Amino acid sequence: MSERDDEEVQAMIAAKRRQKAVLAEVAAERHRQDEKWGEQNHDAGKWMLILAEEVGEAAKAALEGDVAQERAEYVQVAAVAVARIECIDRRGAAKERP
Repeated sequence: MSERDDEEVQAMIAAKRRQKAVLAEVAAERHRQDEKWGEQNHDAGKWMLILAEEVGEAAKAALEGDVAQERAEYVQVAAVAVARIECIDRRGAAKERP
């Protein structure tokens, strides 16, 4: 293995570690949401409103140049998307109507 190959492997390992850490943050946010709100089983429209609100908060933080807040909001965006997927799976995708 060449030095360049080793550097590429190390970069891939570091990227996977960062990804794992981010996904752990999303999972922690999902847990926090469940603790605060309980199991949520909204219809598709309500979920879109919730998700749009979170995206709006991320956009506001980005436009204000608050990178830390923007990042925090994106963790919430991801957690809401996961919550929606969980809701779909609980209901069974065939039952869900747009």
